[in-house]
Amino acid sequence: VECFDADKVGPRICLRHWRPGDRFHPIGAASPAKLQDIFTNLKVPRSERRRRVVAATGQGEIFWVEGLRIAEGFKLDKTTLHRLNWRWERAGGLNKVGVAALPRL
Repeated sequence: VECFDADKVGPRICLRHWRPGDRFHPIGAASPAKLQDIFTNLKVPRSERRRRVVAATGQGEIFWVEGLRIAEGFKLDKTTLHRLNWRWERAGGLNKVGVAALPRL
């Protein structure tokens, strides 16, 4: 279960797959980076990258990527009033390649 600031996420969530040019700011990172570069650095196989699900706000900002840390801009902080408890499970369990191989923070 991941927890996000629900007010920052907003009322609409779009689930989709990674697209070239997507940017993501993992919690603890100094700045956003291309999701492709993050996948490359974590040695996520090319075949797995397109299967990963991403969750974006109604404005298109990615706040969660399957198998990665949450986004910096959506973490809980002292100003959080509403919390979104996010749970994701693939039907049939985790794939042998990918999600299970990456550390979940």
